[in-house]
Amino acid sequence: MIGLASFLFMLLFFALGVPVAFALLAVGVGVFTWQGLDLVAIPQRMVPSCAQFTYLAVPFFFLAAELMNIGTITDRLFGFAQSVVGHIRGGLAHVNVLGSMIFAGMSGSALADTAGLGKIEITAMTKAGYKLDYATAVTISSATIGPIIPPSIPMIVLGAVADISVGQLFFGGAVPGVLMGLAFMVICYWQAIRHGHGTLAPFSMKNVWRDFKRAIFALITPAIILGGILLGIFTPTEAAAIACFYAFIVAGLIYRGLQWRRVFKSFIEVGVTTSATMIIIAAASIFGLITARENVVDPVFGILTSITTSPKVMMMIFTVLWIIVGCFMEAGAAMVIFVPILMPIVYKLGIHPVHFGVLTVMLLMLGLLTPPFGLLLFLSSSMTGLPVQRIARVTFPFMMAIVAVVILLIFVPSLVTFIPNLIFTK
Repeated sequence: MIGLASFLFMLLFFALGVPVAFALLAVGVGVFTWQGLDLVAIPQRMVPSCAQFTYLAVPFFFLAAELMNIGTITDRLFGFAQSVVGHIRGGLAHVNVLGSMIFAGMSGSALADTAGLGKIEITAMTKAGYKLDYATAVTISSATIGPIIPPSIPMIVLGAVADISVGQLFFGGAVPGVLMGLAFMVICYWQAIRHGHGTLAPFSMKNVWRDFKRAIFALITPAIILGGILLGIFTPTEAAAIACFYAFIVAGLIYRGLQWRRVFKSFIEVGVTTSATMIIIAAASIFGLITARENVVDPVFGILTSITTSPKVMMMIFTVLWIIVGCFMEAGAAMVIFVPILMPIVYKLGIHPVHFGVLTVMLLMLGLLTPPFGLLLFLSSSMTGLPVQRIARVTFPFMMAIVAVVILLIFVPSLVTFIPNLIFTK
């Protein structure tokens, strides 16, 4: 009963606009006070929940993305994407998607993609005659690929919460991320025919080679990260530190695009962003403690397994759940609260934990595009001045593309698990 009341109060606080972390803390303090428990247990629970080696990767990947954004790396990546797919009808939209796919292999963050490449992409598309709302929709939709193609900050959080190998989650996201990009390109091609969008220029291998050489040090970043993990040279957390160091060398010493004033500002921004992420995780751990004390897992387990014991049907139920949760809750908090409750069902029904984890991240990234709390909607609105509702409306076909890819992955789980099973053999 306490567990249900806590959940309802949490939803009430969200509806009132209380920040996620403070809503979770308010519920935690209320329950502890009501039950006469020692409030000292709250900070004692919060601090260890963040003190995991895996979470060190979060600020490092954030900083790596920041260094790439303030250097000339994003410009070079955009130029390379132009030379590769600019000849396809609706060229700049395809460039937008491919640029995000490449940047995804370096940052692991949808917000970093939007804040960095997004400005370049939206400006280029509007100058070429694309409508501002469409350019914005393509930009924020393609940014959701960032946490799917490895590395991925949300997968780091999920791996820590669910005790799933982060390395396996990384490699499990490779094919789904590519499928998302291809699905978006289909939408872009359809829109190009519908609205008469043209191409940038004829394909030229000479231009591809020229832009490849300009961006080569940035392009090999994913190979360094994933290659090091694959060969066992470093862990995903250590890979984040390596990515950060490499980004500093490339942006600062090779491309000479860093200014110390902006670097210092980036450290501050990364500190703020990391703090916001970790305080949500810490506060959510209190709510997790409450659900554990009240034994919420068993009733949920009984209800869901009474509906179905089919893994595919259960994954469809999870899909609906994550879409709803993603509309109202930040991904990190959602994973810390709900994943521990759902994992017993995942194991009971024989669902591959990596399959569950990758689809969970994909669906929670969909929440970045959905009102009323879609972070990418509000970020892009502040960048362009467009109303959130208008951006969301134009983004809808891309949201449906994500759902379509998820449904495909539910019925063909090997698209997610094949690479992890091949690499991480026991």
